[in-house]
Amino acid sequence: MQDDLADTLGLKGREFPGADLAEGKINAVSLLFLEREPQERSALTDFFADPAKRACPATRQVWLEGFFASGAVGATRERLRAEGDQLLACARDLPGPVAAEFTRLLNSFCDPVLLQRQTAPTLAQR
Repeated sequence: MQDDLADTLGLKGREFPGADLAEGKINAVSLLFLEREPQERSALTDFFADPAKRACPATRQVWLEGFFASGAVGATRERLRAEGDQLLACARDLPGPVAAEFTRLLNSFCDPVLLQRQTAPTLAQR
């Protein structure tokens, strides 16, 4: 899920934001988008099925903006936070040093930048 969010935000070190869209990969963000906007299922299915549409930066940008506007990006962030909180709660049951190391690793795993960006990245934001 973190990888999907990083891709959507353009923080994955790839050529552009939404590279998963260009590759035709349905990810957690696009699934949460469809959960929130089921009427878009046909249009998104058509987009994923058409390599020419997937190759068009302007078309990908429209979908990225839709992911933000629908709340799918925020929902992905919240699920990521919730899963992290559940793991931290489990760490409390571990022996002291193990719990501390597990907590440190979990905190380093979840990039705070992923949890902050509020707008859809553009091709200029690399």
